[in-house]
Amino acid sequence: SPMRSEHHNQFDLIRLLTAWSVIVAHHFPITGTTAPAWISNQWLNWAWLGGVAVMTFFVISGYLVTLSWQREPRLLPFLWKRVLRLWPGMLGAVLLCMFVFGLPFTSLPAGAYLASADTWAFLSNLSLVHAVTGLPGVFAHQPVPGAMNGPLWTIPLEFFCYLALAALGLLGALRYRLCATLLCLAYMLWYLVAKNDDITGELVLWPMYTAYFAAGSLIGLHADWFRQHGGKLLLALLPWCLLAYFLTPYQSTARF
Repeated sequence: SPMRSEHHNQFDLIRLLTAWSVIVAHHFPITGTTAPAWISNQWLNWAWLGGVAVMTFFVISGYLVTLSWQREPRLLPFLWKRVLRLWPGMLGAVLLCMFVFGLPFTSLPAGAYLASADTWAFLSNLSLVHAVTGLPGVFAHQPVPGAMNGPLWTIPLEFFCYLALAALGLLGALRYRLCATLLCLAYMLWYLVAKNDDITGELVLWPMYTAYFAAGSLIGLHADWFRQHGGKLLLALLPWCLLAYFLTPYQSTARF
């Protein structure tokens, strides 16, 4: 059926693999475990496994959210869909972290934990614009003391991307494919030449991940073309990207 073919894709599998990659990459520092040598070198670095997974999430998000705006280019329905996408999961995560995991594992007495302003500050995650990743006294004697849910820091960045896309839509920039394409390309180029750690020597996450969101938006703007030619484009570019990654110092550029 049309409905079945529309949703016959591998996004759920990709999300599961990327979530697994985040867990694998982060468990080394969280547990104080030494990563094996084969993923602790110049070319295969365990820390980048989680980074690439987050990059993948942002590309998928940019792609799907751009298609969503194109289907219904109205601000309130668009924002409502985005809030429904993030907020219920965030509510469940916040309550579980505070009371199911935080309360039993804090080194503070239960009364002190519940009376602490730092505990209730965790609720600010529900705003979707501010991230708090730790709880007082939780896992105090672990290699990363206080860490409860580190990946929550990506949610405000994700929500910012939604708001930026909606703003461009309201300004009419998404109504014209050429204009939207040039904006995406300009932002991606700005990242590559001005904020790319290959150039600056400093890893700055916000410009990097928003550039990946812009890349996903670019694919969404030309979804029909990419569905038809994406495989050929991948086969043409992949050898050059691999050569650049393994044989040049421009590894972040090659990843992008």
